[in-house]
Amino acid sequence: MRYVLEGSVRKAATKVRITSQLIDSENGAHIWADRLDEALENIFELQDQVTTKVVGAIAPKLNQAEVKRAKHKSAQSLDAYDCFLRGLAHSYVVTREAQEEAARLLYRAIQIDPDFSTPYGLATALYTIRKAQGWVVDSASDESEVKRLASHVTALGSDDALALSWTGFSLVYVCREFETGADLIDQALSVNQNLAQGWANRAVVSTIFGEHEAAIEQVSRVFRLSPIDPEVFRSEVIMAFAHLCLGRYAEASNWATKALARQSNFAPAMRAATAAHALAGNMAEARRILGQMCLLDPTLTQSSYRNQAFFRRREDIERFVEGFRLAGLPE
Repeated sequence: MRYVLEGSVRKAATKVRITSQLIDSENGAHIWADRLDEALENIFELQDQVTTKVVGAIAPKLNQAEVKRAKHKSAQSLDAYDCFLRGLAHSYVVTREAQEEAARLLYRAIQIDPDFSTPYGLATALYTIRKAQGWVVDSASDESEVKRLASHVTALGSDDALALSWTGFSLVYVCREFETGADLIDQALSVNQNLAQGWANRAVVSTIFGEHEAAIEQVSRVFRLSPIDPEVFRSEVIMAFAHLCLGRYAEASNWATKALARQSNFAPAMRAATAAHALAGNMAEARRILGQMCLLDPTLTQSSYRNQAFFRRREDIERFVEGFRLAGLPE
């Protein structure tokens, strides 16, 4: 086993201190270390809390360590897992070039190992970025490919929580197969209830369905499970969407601002920030961000947004449209 998790426990009268460290057994390098101080009340509840915190903390670190390892391998020696890891790293970057390279690597992983379900799932997620950024050229072709990839995930990855989660969200967002997609995400969470990515995807779907309070709770769970998630900007956007739809414009603009600070060209963050600032009365900031948003999509109008919006409730769509109108987006 390449990675080893070591730990120690020291107990006092009312508290317990748990020290953990993750080590690369091949070179002795420390990947992660932390100390948890918890009240010693209900031992079974404490066990669940510690498990959740440790799993949530080390999962991103493991991904980072594995991506770093894969980057040091030559292109000729890459296997399917290495291609997946490199594709995963590129998928975090919201540019056309990075997304195209992610797709190339993921389809290469599928070619090398057609029975490896996870690349199919992440490949579907790339189509959600294309749609969110307005890069789609042929929507029918994208929907068909997402469904094709999804059929492989359901056939090969019934216990692959990551693949199921990504695929479920893609079916909802790209193909508008709402119930089927939501069921796949719920299946993913039944496989791994500590999967931060799964809860983030479930939160997006909850927002699409108009279940905004549930979405806020689900994103809060993501933050607890994975405080160093490289895609934390995505969770911050979900928070912005949910608060905006609930009429909490100050909170929504704060969350959208955080997301834009991390990923300045992420179109959903721009939309949330524009609408939230406008509805909160911050017109100068709303107009500034609207200008950037229109550079990404010069064809954007109130009507075109209505046609492409993913919310199922009309009132949620119209709340965004009203923010865009106030900011100066033409009809």
